[in-house]
Amino acid sequence: MRSGFTLMDLVAALAIAGLLACVAVPSYRAQVLRTHRSDARAALLALAAAEESFHATCNAYAAILDDASESSCGASSLKFPADVGPGAYVLAVVSSDTNSWTATATAVAGGPQAGDERCSVLSFSSAGIRTASGTDGARNDEECWTR
Repeated sequence: MRSGFTLMDLVAALAIAGLLACVAVPSYRAQVLRTHRSDARAALLALAAAEESFHATCNAYAAILDDASESSCGASSLKFPADVGPGAYVLAVVSSDTNSWTATATAVAGGPQAGDERCSVLSFSSAGIRTASGTDGARNDEECWTR
């Protein structure tokens, strides 16, 4: 008797490995998208705290995010990083005045979050309103802010 693996043993092992990979890779990718989305939500909440601190000093909310220079009341500029994660999202203040502000985290085209079609834009306002939309413009607030 010979010991070792036959060609059929090898083919069966490769088939099982291929089947496991077909299940594991999409699950892994979905988890990576959720992790980046969580990073964007955390960045928006950190921006909310920074905006409130800016407002306490300047009596207005910042309109510009600039990580390269110090915060400036005159320029309405807040020292805060606009990039979230490894190029997954970009933060922007889309509206601000003396009473309120709204910021968005938008998935970078061609970046690691580009495949997240259901949650490509997350939005947060000074009133605590959380919204989210996909690449098709459909609102997915609950899905994107809780998962």
